[in-house]
Amino acid sequence: MSAQTQSHYDYLADYYDWMTGDFETNFEETLKFFRNNNLDKPKTENGIVVDLGAGSGAQTIPLAVLGYKVIAVDFCQKLLNILEERAKERNVLDKVNTICGDLLKFTEVTPENGVEMVVCMGDTLTQLGNMEEVKRLLIKILNALQPNGTIILTFQNLADADAENTLNKFIPMRNDDNTIFTCYMEFEKTHVRVHELLYVKQNSDPNQKEESQPSLYGPTPDKYQKWKLYQGWYKKVRLHYEDIWEFLRKIGFQIKKFENRNGHITFIAQKEPDRDVMFNNNEVEFQKVEFRKMWRFKIL
Repeated sequence: MSAQTQSHYDYLADYYDWMTGDFETNFEETLKFFRNNNLDKPKTENGIVVDLGAGSGAQTIPLAVLGYKVIAVDFCQKLLNILEERAKERNVLDKVNTICGDLLKFTEVTPENGVEMVVCMGDTLTQLGNMEEVKRLLIKILNALQPNGTIILTFQNLADADAENTLNKFIPMRNDDNTIFTCYMEFEKTHVRVHELLYVKQNSDPNQKEESQPSLYGPTPDKYQKWKLYQGWYKKVRLHYEDIWEFLRKIGFQIKKFENRNGHITFIAQKEPDRDVMFNNNEVEFQKVEFRKMWRFKIL
């Protein structure tokens, strides 16, 4: 995760939960997703899942409700605080362990005997620095999984030429009476620069002479109200699903499900127990090994 991305999310953290939509609706949809894919309960009593880019709990809370123990990793403590409050509300706080830190270091907090599942959903994968970091994270996920463990990835397909269509560059995200959130995207060769604009209606001091600022929809009816603009940008990696598919297979995953729904990509894959992978000078070398007790992978 780049410093720019982290700074941007810290800046908008107070509004991020609202920006991602209604939590209760998302909660039910996520529960349905896991149930429809036969992931509605852990394989063992103490089955552990790692949620990378956990945010305010979009995946962590449903997983905990389903009975998993969840290691929720995110770099924004404010969002993890919201996650913990939601876990308390649903009496699953004992099943959740929040970690504020670098996603690429998540294996430092996983058990030696591995975890059942790792989820990296939303658009977290694209927010790494480059494709090499994406590959390194996928290798680390493989290391952390138990034999036949499951990986779930979701991300936006920003690599196709169609994604650069002018009409898709300006996206109204969400609005209500007091808040307007929109973004626009600048396409580069390997990345997309995402600019996010958040207008928030605020009450002003009636004793001040400053006039209210016009909203995007015209003048503010109340002259003692004004709109404050929060703005920032960060970069996303232009991941193509074919590259991810190929890399997952090469390092030892069996693709169990692939879906491309209007550019929103979903992978569900299972770890094969008999592959070994090493990074060497940014090249990936593959060596098939006999599966014994040592199934973890070395990253140089």
